[in-house]
Formats: sequence, C-alpha cells, structure tokens
Amino acid sequence: MSEVVETPVQQKQGSIHKCPSCGASLGAFVSTCASCGHELLDVEANRTITSLAERFAQIERDVDALGYKGYARDQAIIEKKGRVIRDFAVPNSREDLQQLIYYIQPRIVASVKPDPNVEDWRAKFIEVLNLAKHAYKDEAAALAEFAQIEASLQHKLSEEKKIKAKRKFIFFSVLGVLFILYIMGSPELKECEQAYAKDASAEKSRLENLYAAIEQDVRGKDFIGAKVKAGKLRWELETSCKEDQNAKMKVVWQETAEQVAGLIRSEFEREIALAQGRANRQVAEKEAVAYRQTAEHVAEEEKTAELQGIESAREKAAAAKAATDKREAATEQQW
Repeated sequence: MSEVVETPVQQKQGSIHKCPSCGASLGAFVSTCASCGHELLDVEANRTITSLAERFAQIERDVDALGYKGYARDQAIIEKKGRVIRDFAVPNSREDLQQLIYYIQPRIVASVKPDPNVEDWRAKFIEVLNLAKHAYKDEAAALAEFAQIEASLQHKLSEEKKIKAKRKFIFFSVLGVLFILYIMGSPELKECEQAYAKDASAEKSRLENLYAAIEQDVRGKDFIGAKVKAGKLRWELETSCKEDQNAKMKVVWQETAEQVAGLIRSEFEREIALAQGRANRQVAEKEAVAYRQTAEHVAEEEKTAELQGIESAREKAAAAKAATDKREAATEQQW
C-alpha cells in the first residue's frame, strides 16, 4: 500500500485590504481607493493619538488646579506638553505610524495660529517618518508618498524661513526708524515718558503697600477689612505715551487681585472650620464633665445603698441572735 505524501503548503502571514465600496484591493498607506475614489477612514481611533489627547487634557486640568492664570498658565501648559511630545514612545505598527503622520503633519505647517509646540512636533514627525520608511521599505507606492510628504514639508519650511527673514528685515527696519524718531523725538513725548515713569513708580508703591496691608489683615483675621482693601487692588494710572506698558500693568495687577481674593476666601473658610472644630471640642468637654458628674452621683448613691444594706443586714443578724438567745434561755428554765 503506497503512502500519499502531502506537499506542505507554505503559509504567508499578512492581511489583504479591500475597498469597502467596490471591493478592489488596496495598497498600503493609501487614503482613497484608486478604483472608485472612495475615502478610507479608520473606524477605531488610534490608541496612541487617543492617549496623547487624554494626556494633553489632563495637563490643562492639572495646571488649572494649581491656580495659574494668563501667561503663566500658557507657558506651563506649553512646557508640559512639549515634554510629553518629546518622550512618548512611537508604536511600530504600520497603521499607527500612518495615523501619527496624518495627526502630526497639520501641526508643523505654517498657519494663522501655529501650534506653540511646533518644534517638538517637527522633531517627532521626523522620527515617525523614518520609522514609517523602514516599515514600508518594500512598497514603492508608500515610499513615493513619504517622499512627497517630506518634499512638501521641506518646501513649506523653506517658504516659512523666507517669510521669517522678510519679517525680520521689516521688523528691524521699522525698529531702526522708530529708534531714530525716538532720538529725535519731541520734548512733549520725553516729558510724558518721564512723568509716566514717576507716576508708575508711585502707583506701584501704593499697590505694594496695599498688598502688605491685606496680608496683615488676613493674619489678624480681619477678613472684612482685607476684602475691602482687595477691591482697591487695581492699577488706576492712565497715560497717553506708554499705553502698552500701562495695559500690561493693569493685567498684572488684575491677576494679582484675583489671587488675593482667592487667598482671603480660603483663609476665611479655614478659620470657620477651625472655629467649628473648637466649638465641637467645647461641647464635647461639657458633655464629658456632665457625664463624669452623673457617674460620680450614681456611684455615691450605690455606695450609700450598699452601706445601708450592710447596716440592715447587721441589724437583722443581731435581732436573730437575740431571738435565738431568748429561746435558749427559755428552754433552760423549763429544764
């Protein structure tokens, strides 16, 4: 009997992607079907991108919880997001790399409102693109698209550098003209600036003294006085020659007033909690004294009752003994 020898079939791992619209086979790293033009969208969100979005949202919540405002808040968020962008691990799967390229690319091109972390995104984009080139090294179509993306990015960066160079030239030209005008400025402008410097110094001293008085009121538990003074903690100086600088000082002291109001409120609430704690302790102490007094009174009554019981028992024992002696005496007389 002859044996049938089966030729082993070599198994190839991988997956064939088809267009959900027309059924045509799809190449790697394509966003539209070449046969019917159907736009390809991922149903499941990329986990790395979802994780980044969650971490960015948590950073803003953490910074807000610290009470940062205005410029300080923006800088803290930019610094923390930059650290996350630089340090997050890039996945190795081709789908994740494709998603990351599409996610990062809009953040590194020039726009009306550029991303504050554009330099961090550019460094990460180069890292992701290099990994994608390696992952798709055997697919000419994907590599061609990578080359097109890279060329487009380099072109945009070159244009951006040219625009920045022009802006710098215009900026320094205008600055030079302004400097000349400043040197040749009118006596009225110089007098206004000198007067502003003097008035601004006086206004700053007034607000600093007011701030110190508020701190003293808070330490002395005079929260009403502190709140009244905090209402006056604002930059009131007006000028016609240092308007930008004066506007910045108004913002600075407005933020300071908000922080002081929060400090007064938190200290007031803490003092209320402490007072409530003290009141609760006093009530507990009074109850303990009353309990001790009651316990002592009960113990005294129990002791008195016990002595009375002992005395009554003695009297009963003496009466019984007397009765016994009397019976014994009567018996002896009979005999």
